[in-house]
Amino acid sequence: MADETKKTDPTTEAPAEGEKSATEKASETVTAAKDNVFSMFGGGAKKPAAETGAADEENDRSGSAKAQKEKAAEAGGEEDEKAEEEEADVHFEPVVHLTQTVDTKTNEELEEQTFKMRAKLFKFDRESREWKERGTGDVRLLKHKENQKTRLVMRRDKTLKVCANHYGMSTHNT
Repeated sequence: MADETKKTDPTTEAPAEGEKSATEKASETVTAAKDNVFSMFGGGAKKPAAETGAADEENDRSGSAKAQKEKAAEAGGEEDEKAEEEEADVHFEPVVHLTQTVDTKTNEELEEQTFKMRAKLFKFDRESREWKERGTGDVRLLKHKENQKTRLVMRRDKTLKVCANHYGMSTHNT
């Protein structure tokens, strides 16, 4: 039994002065690994305040534009020169000049508007047994000047697509 070497457990053995215990070493290793992982994504260990003071003030982009201008005015003349360069008047010439005006024909030129009202159009869907919206816009009654037929026309607001176009049947004689 005298030949057996004494095995000691490093976690239970008290560390000598200047040395760190195994748990302290492990926790330092974990924090160092964590700092390295987050530094890949722009994070990492916090820098001491003395190192970050001047660098953060130069790169600080928070706050309103007015606050940044005031900060630049307090800093001195160099910032004013940079601001003047950034505010340069830039003008671009168009590649294609649109000089022609295109007349769109709606086939409503020969018709007189007798009624106009803003409305929402719905359509009944038999399969689902519910009303579905077809569009919102102006409903107009247009009377043709030559043949005196009246039709109901509705166009959608923004696209001006026709969503209703129906000739009416006259029940009275004029």
